[in-house]
Amino acid sequence: MQGKFYEMRPGHTSRCCWAEIVSDLSDVPDQIYWHGMRGFKGSITLNITKGGTPCDFLGTNSAHVYVASERVLVLLKEHGLTGYDTYNVEVSGGKVELPKYYGFTAVGRGVHILPKESGVELSSERRPDGTRRIMGMKRLMFDESQWDGSDFFYPEELPGMILVTERVKNLFKREKVGNCELTPIEEVHFG
Repeated sequence: MQGKFYEMRPGHTSRCCWAEIVSDLSDVPDQIYWHGMRGFKGSITLNITKGGTPCDFLGTNSAHVYVASERVLVLLKEHGLTGYDTYNVEVSGGKVELPKYYGFTAVGRGVHILPKESGVELSSERRPDGTRRIMGMKRLMFDESQWDGSDFFYPEELPGMILVTERVKNLFKREKVGNCELTPIEEVHFG
């Protein structure tokens, strides 16, 4: 039996601000972009295009760019949570004053998805490195012995995804962190 883990992603509530990436990310290496911007040292400019309330997490037009408010980072630091890093973002637009935001990425050691237990369906084509892309999954299960204990980490096979611990869930619930969805990993499915 695995500990309790969750997939974290920005929420989709219409009341919260949603931002479009203005920066040209074509120069960002695939190894960084497709890996949730892990290791990114630049800055990204975003413009608020929808919603009116600046929430703790901003939805963006990229599944690989997570944006968290300074309030979230202060909470994480105050409570000693681990396994995350930040990079600079500049957010403008909207109808109200915006808090300071940061790009957010998981850096806790990656874990491997257990294909059989997760009900993984693989593509028939192999990548240049010999691996095959995950086309579908019925649930997300991973080898917990590979987990380094970080509160934020990622699956190696889906490196843009952020996984979090029960500590994160409890903190976010207690502090009413807005616009963040936490799905139990056994309910994560696609394809």
